[in-house]
Amino acid sequence: MELLGKNREELKAYCETLGEPAYRAGQIYHWLYAEREFSAERWSNLPSALREKLTREATITLPVVRQRYVSSDGSVRYLFGLGDGREEFTTENIEGTENQGGKRLGRAMKKLAAVEAVFMPSEGRQTICISTQAGCAVDCQFCLTAQLGLIRNLTAGEMVAQVLMPLKEMGEMGTTGQTEVGNEAPASESGPYISDNTSGGLASRTNVVLMGQGEPLLNFDSVVGALRILLDAEGVGLSPKHVTLSTSGIVPGIERMGKEEVRPKLAISLNASCDEQRDVLMPINKKYPLKVLMEACRNYPLRNWEHLTFEYVMLGSVNDTAADARRVVRLLGPLTRVKVNLIPWNPGELPYKESSAEAIEEFRKILTEKGVPGFAPIQDSRYYFNYHHTAADTFDKVNPRELHLGAAGEKCRAAGGTAGTDDLLARGGHRRTQRHPARRDLLVGRAAHHDRVAGRTVHILIAVRGDDGADRRRSGVDILRVIVVS
Repeated sequence: MELLGKNREELKAYCETLGEPAYRAGQIYHWLYAEREFSAERWSNLPSALREKLTREATITLPVVRQRYVSSDGSVRYLFGLGDGREEFTTENIEGTENQGGKRLGRAMKKLAAVEAVFMPSEGRQTICISTQAGCAVDCQFCLTAQLGLIRNLTAGEMVAQVLMPLKEMGEMGTTGQTEVGNEAPASESGPYISDNTSGGLASRTNVVLMGQGEPLLNFDSVVGALRILLDAEGVGLSPKHVTLSTSGIVPGIERMGKEEVRPKLAISLNASCDEQRDVLMPINKKYPLKVLMEACRNYPLRNWEHLTFEYVMLGSVNDTAADARRVVRLLGPLTRVKVNLIPWNPGELPYKESSAEAIEEFRKILTEKGVPGFAPIQDSRYYFNYHHTAADTFDKVNPRELHLGAAGEKCRAAGGTAGTDDLLARGGHRRTQRHPARRDLLVGRAAHHDRVAGRTVHILIAVRGDDGADRRRSGVDILRVIVVS
């Protein structure tokens, strides 16, 4: 009996077969998901006879860490080797393979399954990106995973393990020391490893994004099984506000997800402004064209705190023109509470190029001016900051000129003013800045401050001009932009 990935009801049924009372299932559930303890011998509140029986008869199968790639910023990319996991392929889990032919699928089935997950620490939280399938059959032309084809679906336990294993390893890091590594340097499997720039232990908040390999909604039942454990307060204990599932637009799966009582936030990978574009970039569009996809999005039941996110990978001279932006506005205009994340394409071994910073900014401005919130992220080596203005805290409604920030009560002005960057950055708990990838003369950082006038804390993202890193410690540096993000 495999225990990892089982919910409480399944564990209760198993305990009954062992002649154990039902409450033992809750204890096992707690040890696996809340305590992240994978050795039954250490489940101290279970009788020793039961622990011995579980050790003999039950299994807890964790992915094998084949490789860790550790970045100097503290992020860790895991290459996980999975078990055999043979399964039967059906029309539900091979979407997008109509034009691929049987040979490609046959080759994929013979491959050993391996997936990647990424642990990304940042101020006040950590984000974990997990995979839901080994390989992918959707065949998005700008995605390297599409080159693998579909190997197999992941089980609920294999998905949950991608969250639990990094949390366990990084949570224990505070007592095991640190290892100096270079940027994206491979580490051996004997670990644990962490960069000098990352403090030991975990932040209080964990975000999980289902944005790794695979199309989550083509592995629906296992994905939902994993989500129920991740979002259970007595399981892993994540908030639905901090878990996001990204889909290429599998309409039946979107409709099913909307009926789930407990579900994550939803992100749609759009990446094109019209059917002609999307048919080429994302062949799944031929089955679920934009009209059908937008209808599913209109009918999707958003909770009162929720936005529907559209992800748009910016491909130079392909989908990044002003005309594209205007088509996206017309496409998303009828929807309520949406936001668009403009994602710079990460150069790889595919025949595309990055959009220029000017093209991304023009695209964002067109969206924003037409009432569709568009967020052009600042890229670092791990992921993208998304500038998310909530309905109550938009840049227009919260005037930065009126925010009284920091112990000295300095006023932060939207333009033409100055403020002490010591106060804005260091006292806000974020002592490091980074250079903007497109504007090397800018340093950017995040800070959290209490607004003494409004009696609340606001989180701001700032950009300051500086010729070198020393400028971030000077008072009176020009503030070019202040964005309220929560």
